[in-house]
Amino acid sequence: IICLDKANKKVDVRAFSNSWVKEKGLPTIRIEYNPAVTSSSNIKELIAIQEDPYGRGLVWEQNFYVNNTKIQVEAPITEFSVGVEFDTIPPYLFINSNGDGYGRFVIDALPTKGQYLKEKNIVSRYTTLINIYENYLMKRFKNEEVYDFIKWAVTQEDNEQMISTACSYIGELLKDKEGEEVIKTEDELYQMALNSKNKIVSKTLLKILIANAKSDSVLEKLYKIWLERNNNILGERDYINLSYNLAIAMPDKWREIISLQRDRIKNEDLLKEFDFICRACTPDTLQLKELFYGLLDKNNRVQEPWAAKTLSLLNTSSREPWNNIFIKPGLDSLLEIEKSSGIFFPTDWLSALLSGHKSNDAYLIIKEFAKGIEKDKSYPIALKNKLLQQSFYLYNKYRD
Repeated sequence: IICLDKANKKVDVRAFSNSWVKEKGLPTIRIEYNPAVTSSSNIKELIAIQEDPYGRGLVWEQNFYVNNTKIQVEAPITEFSVGVEFDTIPPYLFINSNGDGYGRFVIDALPTKGQYLKEKNIVSRYTTLINIYENYLMKRFKNEEVYDFIKWAVTQEDNEQMISTACSYIGELLKDKEGEEVIKTEDELYQMALNSKNKIVSKTLLKILIANAKSDSVLEKLYKIWLERNNNILGERDYINLSYNLAIAMPDKWREIISLQRDRIKNEDLLKEFDFICRACTPDTLQLKELFYGLLDKNNRVQEPWAAKTLSLLNTSSREPWNNIFIKPGLDSLLEIEKSSGIFFPTDWLSALLSGHKSNDAYLIIKEFAKGIEKDKSYPIALKNKLLQQSFYLYNKYRD
């Protein structure tokens, strides 16, 4: 960096590197009408405001597009003009329409369906969906309006990556629904999966329901699909995962479900995996505790993907708040897990341990643990960051 800085006097390489490489975080970027300039009917004078969320005054120099206009951001406030044929008041601005920008792009409203469909650039529509969901995470939009828009947008697209991303957002939005809204939403998604002509939509939504369904009506429909094995979109592993979740959701049928699924498996390696994981499907809480504490022994984690799947079933949201008892000992074991496991397994362990939890109690347990290790200078920074990353959902939901 020093050599590059000396070689090029036109660019402050050190400042660039400090913002982009050395420091944490990302900018918040807003696009506003320039109050000091009167815009013409088809040209709008705008300003891009880039803010450092940590108040350090950093500037992330970059360029991105607003609609079809490229802007270069080199200061906290950048003035620019966008010339387009605006047919709505106020006009909708497709911010970061080329996807090159880096930051949280603040938007004040969702596009209308007409505005979205009129935008022919697929990357622009894709970044619009990303911006909508990220603004939901910033608590700028309500769950229902974002869910309704993304659910509709899925039906308009045929690009596999866009559909996959949009459906993943739908799955996250489903996690935040409560009470009667859960029943209504799951039924809607089941009907979409059943009736969609796009196989990617059908399979992705079905897999979301396989992993998350709570309502009796949808569980019964999924049980019928599993029992009859009449959906050729699902593969063998999908049916196995469905059997796990049905057994947990239907404790009175759990033995029947596990037994029948076991009889269907012909591959010996897959059968060994099933026998290891299916123990987490029992409704017997004493056996579940024994299974969890067994996973803290490295000798029972030789097959790490099996251990992670078992842990995720132990910590499924349908068992909360009872399974909050696993969070603290699961976090306490992180240092030992990092030393005794493969390089990616600590992340997998944390994801399996935490991703099923939705309660404030779970957040408080994690917050207290994070507070404790923050004071421990010897605790690996990478492991602290993994914890914060995997517990983002709870921090974002409950943090003051």
